[in-house]
Amino acid sequence: MIEADHMPYLQIPVLRLVTLLKRKRLVVTWHEVWGREYWMQYLGWPGVAAWLMEWCAMRVPDHIIAASPQTARRLRVALGPRAKISVAPNGIDLDATRRPTSLSLTGSYHTNASTCCSSPSRCSTRTVIQ
Repeated sequence: MIEADHMPYLQIPVLRLVTLLKRKRLVVTWHEVWGREYWMQYLGWPGVAAWLMEWCAMRVPDHIIAASPQTARRLRVALGPRAKISVAPNGIDLDATRRPTSLSLTGSYHTNASTCCSSPSRCSTRTVIQ
């Protein structure tokens, strides 16, 4: 399987060729659907070309992962109810970010990773944090 992001659309046909040659599936993560009206508002008449690229690119993947239910809905409107679309929402668990946590740093620590990692053999996350 080859997975890619939908923007800037131009890589999707090339990746389709690669997946056909390698006999792999193409899965594309789609973050938003602009549609013709929005492209026209954003670019004027050149927006028609951008919309055609978006329209064509939607039809290339074997499967689309939509980043939100709204994006999935817009993709289904454009592609029809049989389109293979999953939803994997981006986001942050706001309740988890509101919980108080305690963080204690003991001992010495470096604030400049490039200084402490001047030797690749010594460079590690542990070295940077200590």
